Amino acid sequence: MPDALAGDYVLLAVADNGAGMPPDVQERVFEPFFTTKPEGEGTGLGLAMAYGFVRQSGGHIAIDSTVGAGTTMRLFFPRASAPETVPAAEPSHALVGGSETVLLVEDDAAVRDTVAAMLRGLGYTVAEASGPAAALALLQGGTRVDLLFTDVVMPGALSAAALAHAARDLLPRIGVLFTSGYSQDAVAGAHLLSKPYRRDELARKLRQVLDERDAGDAADAGINAAPLAVLVVEDNDDLRDMTCEMIAALGGRATGVASAEAALDALAAGGYDAVFTDVQLPGISGLELAHRLADDPLLAIVVVSGRALGDDVPPGVRTLAKPYRIDVMEEILAQIRAARGADGELGED
Repeated sequence: MPDALAGDYVLLAVADNGAGMPPDVQERVFEPFFTTKPEGEGTGLGLAMAYGFVRQSGGHIAIDSTVGAGTTMRLFFPRASAPETVPAAEPSHALVGGSETVLLVEDDAAVRDTVAAMLRGLGYTVAEASGPAAALALLQGGTRVDLLFTDVVMPGALSAAALAHAARDLLPRIGVLFTSGYSQDAVAGAHLLSKPYRRDELARKLRQVLDERDAGDAADAGINAAPLAVLVVEDNDDLRDMTCEMIAALGGRATGVASAEAALDALAAGGYDAVFTDVQLPGISGLELAHRLADDPLLAIVVVSGRALGDDVPPGVRTLAKPYRIDVMEEILAQIRAARGADGELGED
């Protein structure tokens, strides 16, 4: 690891005795959306997210794999010199469940079985689906549910955000709770529960969503508020679609274009609150696009890049580092919405 800094590291190694990976697969295994699985059976995001997490923690990840002999993943994390702190014990509270019906949507069968058991243990009736398409079929078939509990990123043509919109069309009073390994609090009307979660965390979040629904608080929670209209400028089709799905899952309304020129045409027609633009674009670069748009006080600009941009970014323009997680996207959208609400304009906080 030539880029590793000298120092003490904690090593976590995970090994298997499976089929192993050939050299050409090892070279690409951390690329977002690269997968050796058949279409519809894998997102290609798991190892890319693991790589991003380790690197953002100041660590490194290495692969040792031999075809026919298995694979070992070694994760190196910087050793902390600070003494261990033990958090104070939280007061125990009785778990509050319910008798409502929950539609659980999760493509991982083991996770789905575990969560379904937790929900039934809390008193809920559970309908299960292995993906958004199967869940929509249940709803269209007349299954009556009180809450949709769905993972954010799953294989298939129908996104979790699109499923939520369809569910609300069929059942206007349905509660919706998203879950993801990279999300935290609810923003812009989208309730989110971060994985991994404990049984008590699940119980509290379910009751929050259901109680808001029962109390008629959906409008106050922002579900019926006008969503942020975001223009996503990205020439990679898969990344553009995923970014749009993330924004939709967080309560926004996203439209994607593949070039700065197309973005300028779309913006000329008006109706957008924010622009998320990649730096590397065909023709006009994302930085040049940001400079052209930076003077518009009603438009928030976010430049997305895998490298440090420094002074190249115009004043007032936010940056988003690749690879990014849904909780980072959530925070930026919250900042934009807060700035808009406070000042009537969109700009840097």
